[in-house]
Amino acid sequence: MGVGGAVLGFPPVPGDALTLAFTALVYALVIAAVLSAVQVTGARGGPGLVLGGALFGFLIEGVIVDTMMWGVPITLVWVPLAWHMPLSVLAAIVAVRRGGPWLGLAIPALIGAGIVNAGYFPTVRSDLPGLGAVLTYQLPCLALAVVGHRWLDRLGPLARAPRGLVWMLALGALGLWLWKAIGDPQPKRLLVPLMIGLTLWGMRASGRAGPAAVPGLGHAGWRAGWLALPVAATVLAGQMVRDTPGFPGNEWLAVSYGPVGLGLWLWALGRSFRTARRSRRPVPEAMRPRTGGGRVRP
Repeated sequence: MGVGGAVLGFPPVPGDALTLAFTALVYALVIAAVLSAVQVTGARGGPGLVLGGALFGFLIEGVIVDTMMWGVPITLVWVPLAWHMPLSVLAAIVAVRRGGPWLGLAIPALIGAGIVNAGYFPTVRSDLPGLGAVLTYQLPCLALAVVGHRWLDRLGPLARAPRGLVWMLALGALGLWLWKAIGDPQPKRLLVPLMIGLTLWGMRASGRAGPAAVPGLGHAGWRAGWLALPVAATVLAGQMVRDTPGFPGNEWLAVSYGPVGLGLWLWALGRSFRTARRSRRPVPEAMRPRTGGGRVRP
């Protein structure tokens, strides 16, 4: 599912089988790391979903690759908070599984992002592949997304991940970041663990908010097939602009989806901060449950 949400809006990626398999493996490990973090922190509700999506973006763009380091501070938002959190996770995974108005908002958002993003690639590449090469990459990614949703439907209630797997994923992410930091030491690299740390703290705090505001991820059924619409729009747009100078679609997305993603992340952190403050306040004596005479009074 992570593969589908993350790369369906990128039409010109090479379509060789090895690249696709490696990409699928990396995204699967990152999704597993995010789900492990949700399990450990107890994240829940709307803030939990938003922060989980942000964590996915930070791990992909700040640990797996170094996109977040390219143009600080803009790249701290684009791509992790402007693409991965609202589109890869909230739209392509959560909304598909929730259905209803969630899906009604998600599909147009994915279509618009794919079309606009297609215009960026001619500005940086003169050898964009043709329709056949693009489809050999996009169709397997779409199939992976649909199969992932259907497989999750069949699993039903999930058991807790083994503690060893949780530690392996956490230490693997930390080790990769440290290896890169040692090889290319830059003070701005510290921003990545800082933002990840804030996000994990917010996820932990959201777990103190009581019952989940958004209960579970639901059942996707064949709603995952709706992802074919943004795929078709993205592929068609990519072919239409293939032989043109293109346009700065990435900048357009950064100034449109960027504020949305950043605003959602800050909102989720704010909600978590308020939840943490409330949980630390002592309960007034008059509001504590009392027992006496076989009767419980609030």
